Parts: sequence; C-alpha cells; structure tokens
Amino acid sequence: MSTPRDFAFSPHGWAYDIGKEDRVPYRVIRIRKDGPADSKKASLTLGIEFESRDEQEWSKMALDTTDVCQNDLVIVVGELLPEVPTIPKAWERLSGLQDFDYAKSINFVKTAERTGIIVKQLDHKNCNLNLLHNKQDGLYRIAPIPRNPGDRVVYYSEWTRNISETQAGKRKCAYHANICDYSKRYVREHKDELLGVHPSPTTKNEEEEEEEDDDLQQN
Repeated sequence: MSTPRDFAFSPHGWAYDIGKEDRVPYRVIRIRKDGPADSKKASLTLGIEFESRDEQEWSKMALDTTDVCQNDLVIVVGELLPEVPTIPKAWERLSGLQDFDYAKSINFVKTAERTGIIVKQLDHKNCNLNLLHNKQDGLYRIAPIPRNPGDRVVYYSEWTRNISETQAGKRKCAYHANICDYSKRYVREHKDELLGVHPSPTTKNEEEEEEEDDDLQQN
C-alpha cells in the first residue's frame, strides 16, 4: 500500500507535494544562535543555497528540546520554494484545506529537488518567518525571510486546517494565527522543560520588531 502524499499549501490557493514520507507535524526543533540575523538584510536570505530533500533530516541534538532556552527553539512551519511556480489558469483555487481531496486531486505543484525549511521562533509574539540554513554539528542557524518573498512560501497542512478565508492575505493571517496559537500552547504544556529566555546576540528594539511583525502578517 502506497504512502499518501503529504501536501503544503499556498495562501493563494494551490497545493504543493512536499515529497516526504512520515513527516512529523507540529515539529519543534532546537537551533543555534552564533551570529546576527538582521531583518534589514532579509533580501539576502533568498540567495541562500537550499538543501536537497535528502539532506533535510533532523539531528538528535536538534530534536533534544528539553532544558533548552525558549529562544533557541523554533516551530517548523513549511517550505520556501526555489521559484514562484507557474499555476495553470484551469486549476481550481482552494478555499481551504477542507476543499482538497487527497485521494483524487491531480492539480498540485510537483516536488522540487531543493527547498528551504521555514520556521517561526517559539518565543516571538508574532509570526515572523525564518529560513533554516548553515547546519553545523546538527544545528541550523536562522535567517529572516523578506516581507514579500512572492508566492514561494507553502505551509504544512497542520497550519491550514479549518480555514475558510478566500482572500490570500486573510488566509495567510489565519495560517499565522494557527501557528501563534500553537506556539503559546506549546510553551504552556512544556513550561517545566523550558529554560528562561537568555539574551540574544541580535537583541532589537521591541517596538521596531513588533512593527515588522505586523507588516509581515499584512503581506
């Protein structure tokens, strides 16, 4: 019996076959912070070379999230495609995940050889998205994604459930709301396993960061 396809979804209403088996939803992993992640240089993130699907495996250290500072943890959100896919006009746009028939659907973007993994920092109030890159000793760094990367970000299905919005912008905000809700719930449920937030090498003005977060959610 073949394994069912695992899809991710664009806020613009199309599906992407991620080409992975046995992916664990709602994944939280550990990252490393050994250098700046300046949001003003987010445009450079799109030039980072992506890993192949075979290279996108979590190390034991990345999966060890016990007794780790909250701001060293991220939620795995979805993927950044290498380019904006061409979507035929004949494809029916999805209103939400409930409209997608996994068994019968033939209209989806095929799996890319290389993609970037997108995450949201666990301790951040809003849903700024970051790209995992530069894995060393089993841990990735993160780099901020531009406010408008084009229609290249796809969200794993756990974040797209029970969404009925028909406009791309509102649908994206609904996806982000699901992610933020889970982030809060994870912290509550694992509070005894998490350490306090330690100073980050990229400490920013909080008001500036919140403004950037709000802009990101509106795009």
